[in-house]
Amino acid sequence: MRILDKAKWLQKNYREYALEWYLSDHARLNAIFRKEYKKYLSNLNNQLVEEQQTQFNEIEERMCSAYKEVYGSDYLVDTQIDRRGTFERVQEIRDLWSPVLAH
Repeated sequence: MRILDKAKWLQKNYREYALEWYLSDHARLNAIFRKEYKKYLSNLNNQLVEEQQTQFNEIEERMCSAYKEVYGSDYLVDTQIDRRGTFERVQEIRDLWSPVLAH
């Protein structure tokens, strides 16, 4: 990324200092940019992880609900009793809870 691009990014995402202030000291600009861009990427990554976890939780809720509706028992309890059998039953009703197949 060019120096000017870094300065513009910082102006938008860090503080609204004048471009001249950022451009007056390249070492300072690069130091601030590295620090702030690292924070930005970390926050962006954390948001993505949270979104993925939310999606996973929604799928899990749909699966547990479909399992209860079809088999009349609790998925977690059945998993403790017969993990493989429970997994096979979950796969049999995949079209009821899978996001790829669900409508």
